[in-house]
Amino acid sequence: LDVQKKSEIKKSLIKERFRKNYPELLKEVKDNKNFIESTVANAKLNPESKERAEKIVKSFDIMLAEFEKAKSRPIRIAAMGTKKAGKSVVINSLLKRDYAPTSSTLPTPNTIKYIPAEPDSPIILEYEGKEYEFHTDKEISNFIGDEFKRAQKITGEGAGLQDMTIYYPCDDLNGYEVWDTPGPNVAFTKEHRANAEACIKEVDVCIFVMNYSNHLTNDEVNFLKDIHSTFKENNKFYSLFITVNRIDERYKDAEEKSVNRILDYISGRLEKLDPPYKNIVIFGTSALQSFYLDSVIDLVKAERKLNGEDENNLPLVDLESFDKRSPFRKKYRNQPDPSKTQVSMISELLDKLYEFHGIDEPTEKELYALSGVPQLLKYTRYIGESKADMEIVNSVIGKCETEFATVNNALLVTDLLNLTEQDKMRLRELAELIKGLSREVDKAIDKVRPLMNEDKIHAAFYSVSETVKNQRQYAKRGAVERSRLILEGIGFTSSDVEKMSKGSQPYNITKMNQEVGKMILGFNKQSFQRLDNAKETICDKHISGVESGIQNAQSTISKKTEEVKSKVTNSTAKNVLESFKVPEFPSSLDRMVAEFENADFNIDNSSLHRNAQNAHRVEYETKTKTEYREKTRIKYRTERRKKSGILSSIGRFFGMGGYEDVEVPYEETFSEPYEVSYQVSHDVYNVEKFKNSIAWELQSRMSKVIDNTHDKMEEAVKEDIKNIFDDVKDQCEEISNSYRKLFEDFEKDINMASDETDAHKKALERDIETLRSIKDKLQPFFKMWNDILYSEVKG
Repeated sequence: LDVQKKSEIKKSLIKERFRKNYPELLKEVKDNKNFIESTVANAKLNPESKERAEKIVKSFDIMLAEFEKAKSRPIRIAAMGTKKAGKSVVINSLLKRDYAPTSSTLPTPNTIKYIPAEPDSPIILEYEGKEYEFHTDKEISNFIGDEFKRAQKITGEGAGLQDMTIYYPCDDLNGYEVWDTPGPNVAFTKEHRANAEACIKEVDVCIFVMNYSNHLTNDEVNFLKDIHSTFKENNKFYSLFITVNRIDERYKDAEEKSVNRILDYISGRLEKLDPPYKNIVIFGTSALQSFYLDSVIDLVKAERKLNGEDENNLPLVDLESFDKRSPFRKKYRNQPDPSKTQVSMISELLDKLYEFHGIDEPTEKELYALSGVPQLLKYTRYIGESKADMEIVNSVIGKCETEFATVNNALLVTDLLNLTEQDKMRLRELAELIKGLSREVDKAIDKVRPLMNEDKIHAAFYSVSETVKNQRQYAKRGAVERSRLILEGIGFTSSDVEKMSKGSQPYNITKMNQEVGKMILGFNKQSFQRLDNAKETICDKHISGVESGIQNAQSTISKKTEEVKSKVTNSTAKNVLESFKVPEFPSSLDRMVAEFENADFNIDNSSLHRNAQNAHRVEYETKTKTEYREKTRIKYRTERRKKSGILSSIGRFFGMGGYEDVEVPYEETFSEPYEVSYQVSHDVYNVEKFKNSIAWELQSRMSKVIDNTHDKMEEAVKEDIKNIFDDVKDQCEEISNSYRKLFEDFEKDINMASDETDAHKKALERDIETLRSIKDKLQPFFKMWNDILYSEVKG
């Protein structure tokens, strides 16, 4: 959705009318300049008239130089990117020619400029002080490729070559001027940086090409970080966008990748670079798909023409025509490359549209749309025409308008002759009044100056500070509330706290940091938007006050002029006063946009470790258990042993008794049980305590991040306001000086017309014819210019 202010719409319409009439305007400037120079050279003008004529010629010289600056040229595009990203195929898609070598092993070692030329001209290459002529795409592509290989063999990978300029035939000169630049992974980094800086300053669009399967490499990231300041210093961020090329490679995976997911990921990474690339437009493209489709459509049309069929009947490409068994496919199955490869790829892609995207009857329309190239080309043209060209035209119109007023006022003297004596007397009175008008201008500007003094700036700064203060408090309150919700949603466990107490970081901490970072970014963006709105309100009020002051000054001057005009009886004199041109204060000023960087939010491992340890405690529990100890005791057992004495011995000899049972004591060992009490320790991790401590940590860190960002925003917006105030002040001084100069010249003209001396009168009468012929010649030019600038906006 493109929302524009009335002033923007007006500028856009003026630009369109200017471009539409540009050839005729340029012709008129040249013709009128030559006519004036020739007329003045053949006339014998008095010194005053000669000075007047020279002033007119000088104005036309200035206008001619400005018109030359606005000479319509092709949209100038710089293509940047590493090897294997598909930059050369993107370039060929822009050119609709197969010029750039597409070998993935050869990085571009120099800058190659492709410039549109006449439709029937050959391909001209300017290189190493020589001029080469080619007649086919293949010839020049092979030549460039051979030079790349030669450079590599001589000095190694990434060797540099002298720059090349190629003039390629293009219908109606409506093609793009494309600059193929060395990739970020070339060896000669200093030269590459200088080359990239020059490109950014001079081109309308910068397309940075990345590989769908291997994006944001170290080379690419380092290059973007290195070149950020150049985009910023030249206010050229609007010219940069990224195309993630080769999206057709998603079909090679077992599961199709999401293009949108990849683009969102790249956008997030770009915003986190240091310095960040914010709000960069990103496209997903398959330049090869689009380029091959163009070639295949040419083959289809040629085939139909050969068969006497309507070559423009749609569709030109569909599943049935490109089926493996179709006559068209069979014919090109045995054709040499590139036709064979191109037809085969388009056939496969038609199948993919059916299988992956569920398009029942895919045609060239869907192939083009899903290649992303039409969207890329449309946005490229939009940026080139709407943004870059608007800057050029606005600058030219602004400078030329002052010169138109100078020429118009210089020729008013042609209407000041043949007046009555009474009218001459009134004119002399008018001359005195006009002398006084210069003083009125000073008075009027003096009334406006208080609107631009230091007090007004301080008041504006105070208003900004109050807005920042309120937004800072709102962001902090909101961040505290939202961070607690985030913590609740994370779902920390005691196991997580234990891991952190031991120095590791679980995944949900990364998730928490990301969620908090996104949340703070949202609050910061909201604050920035409200602060930017406040800035615009302050500046609009300021500008409106100054405009009102200038308009009051113009009204005062007009009233005083009307007082004299009412006394003038001669209609010619009245017309002179009506025709007198005065500068107008601009109705609007371009707004500057404050930038702020968003810091990545992260709670480091040391903080997590400390808070997790604080949430840890050891609990003890008393338990009992049965243990055993070894003891001894005396017991008795019966043993049979011999009796003592002689009789017992004789009895044993004759087999009679001689034994007795005796109780014998012995020591027995046994285990005695007893109860033992002991304590067991448990590690306890208090999740709630950890979350509360992290909540305080979050609050402290979020407060610092929010304070830092809001401080930067406040500083940037105040700088913007100061610049706008200074700009308005400069314009007031400029308009004041313009008034004085115009009044002085007009007073001089009136006095010259009222001069009564015969010699002066005759000289003036003779000169008037010359000046009048110049004025008559310029009338169509004046009308055309006024129609371009002041036609009413309809609708």
